[in-house]
Amino acid sequence: MRTKPFLRSLISFAVLIILFQCFSTVRAQSAGQLYLEFVRESLAGLRTQLPELEVFAAEAASHLAKSEVLIHIRSSGNFSSEMNGRAGGLGVNTKGGSDESMHPDAIFFLAYTADDRSNPGRVGNAGRIKNGYTVLFAAPEVLRAASRKSKYKFKEDSFSAVIDNQTGKRVSFESGGVTYSTASLLNIVNGWVFTGEMTAALTRLGRMPIFYLSFALDQRNDYIRAGKYSRVLSPGLKYGPMKSFHDDVMISNSEVPGEGMMVIPPLEPGFMGGRYLDILDGYLAAYADTSFSDIQRIVDRAVRVKAAGGTVFFASIGHTFPSEVPSKERSRGAMHVISQGWNRDDYTGPGPGTEDLMIVLGMPTFPAARAAFAAENDIELVMLSTEKPTDRGPESYDTNRFLWLETPWPMEDGAVEIPGYDIKVLPVTGFMNGVLYYTIKAELEQRLAN
Repeated sequence: MRTKPFLRSLISFAVLIILFQCFSTVRAQSAGQLYLEFVRESLAGLRTQLPELEVFAAEAASHLAKSEVLIHIRSSGNFSSEMNGRAGGLGVNTKGGSDESMHPDAIFFLAYTADDRSNPGRVGNAGRIKNGYTVLFAAPEVLRAASRKSKYKFKEDSFSAVIDNQTGKRVSFESGGVTYSTASLLNIVNGWVFTGEMTAALTRLGRMPIFYLSFALDQRNDYIRAGKYSRVLSPGLKYGPMKSFHDDVMISNSEVPGEGMMVIPPLEPGFMGGRYLDILDGYLAAYADTSFSDIQRIVDRAVRVKAAGGTVFFASIGHTFPSEVPSKERSRGAMHVISQGWNRDDYTGPGPGTEDLMIVLGMPTFPAARAAFAAENDIELVMLSTEKPTDRGPESYDTNRFLWLETPWPMEDGAVEIPGYDIKVLPVTGFMNGVLYYTIKAELEQRLAN
């Protein structure tokens, strides 16, 4: 049956309207929203390799169960800082030494990216470790390219496992002529996914590693949990180096918890890593949609300060920053990245004045000392944290000079619940604060350009 000319024209016009609306929607997405979308796609890419990662994690677990030694080689500053001694992370971490001095089943973690965040010499040396199980978090394509043009030779088969961050398979995010690398952030995600899957494999071997609760929370209870699981108490502290495995956890599908005894089931492959990726994707989706107004409120203030001739400073509390940002980029562009200790008496670097804006991304706890310093020195401040401001908060400030925005992650920082375990594990703020930094930066630079 033929369509009448008028009806054909009407249909064509409707199609054009729909296409125009779709095109307008795409064009309407800002740089920050496009960056968040790019990172979500990257996480989806990491998810596709989860079955392969589970195999490596199970191999590592069999070694760790015998050695109780996990060493972070400081080849990439933000990665080793993020993974070592971390709320929601493993207590089994040990300072490094020569491989000859280590248990033959020791686990070595290290990461590599093709910028000044990484030390290629340490990666090359790690490739020569003969004992233990060495896990390298990196893009294989980047390793091969670096090996061709560097005196350090990175052979993939020199490592027990290479966990691909997949940035060698796709271009980095670009906005306004500026490239944003996601390699180091995706190494962090892979590091925690691997930790989760290694933990799950350990439960299937009948063992449960000890995880840190945030000291910011433990301190409020006089370090009860940290003290309970310390190997020895350090002089002057209520906690010391942590034990590797629980002696108050039973692995079972049928036992009932008793006094002083937790019971958790053996965890299936994919449970921990999949859940962690789900949680991160949920946060990214929320910031791309309903919470993007928070990004816009921050950028509105930053644009105003920049237009008046001021400087926008940025600091993130925690393990990942400032080494997440390559040193040559920290003073370039729309924001100036500085140390989280910018408020200390012994701080000598650049810092905010009364004409500037200070953006602080907290860990879940509210950074009260920085807030008080900003108020005392009449510094305009934007602060993000899960914990609400205390009595040192908004009522002590001119609200035109202070903006607090709530973040959605748990106070523990660990976000994955293990059935029967006493705390959430696998932290999210190292990755998410990095993502928020780049989102704010991309959005601000686009606004300034326009």
